[in-house]
Amino acid sequence: MLARLLYPLANPSFQYEFCKGFYARVADGKLNGRVGRLLVGPLLRSLQKVYGHSEYLDYLASFRYPLSGEFAMRTHVLNNIKIPGDWGLEIGVLSEIYRNYTTRQTCQVEIADNYDHKHQPLAEEDGTGAEAHEQRHCTIAAAQTCHYGGAADQ
Repeated sequence: MLARLLYPLANPSFQYEFCKGFYARVADGKLNGRVGRLLVGPLLRSLQKVYGHSEYLDYLASFRYPLSGEFAMRTHVLNNIKIPGDWGLEIGVLSEIYRNYTTRQTCQVEIADNYDHKHQPLAEEDGTGAEAHEQRHCTIAAAQTCHYGGAADQ
């Protein structure tokens, strides 16, 4: 897994600064990844309808699973981005990368053919509601910032 994630950054013939990992969200014959599948994907499509075409929203939607927490970056990138400390981590990091780097400096790789991620159970008290709320808030706030000129031109 780690080798797949780091390869685009370690290979000197590539010019990537940031690499986002993803893997299938299937375990025990069930499709997982509820927050990404049922909230973030539809929310990005809705924001496109509200704001019209947006390169930033296209960028977020281009990631196979934008909420995966597996990513790698060159060490100097850490000095140029703000890393959120809440459930908005993944969208926040992607937004910072978009703001500071061109899309040509960003890639995504499938880091596992089959990986059993520890998925949260469906229950109101398990915290999934808080995660969904934070992801929604972070995604909408980032889209509004980019819509009103907050993002760097790509």
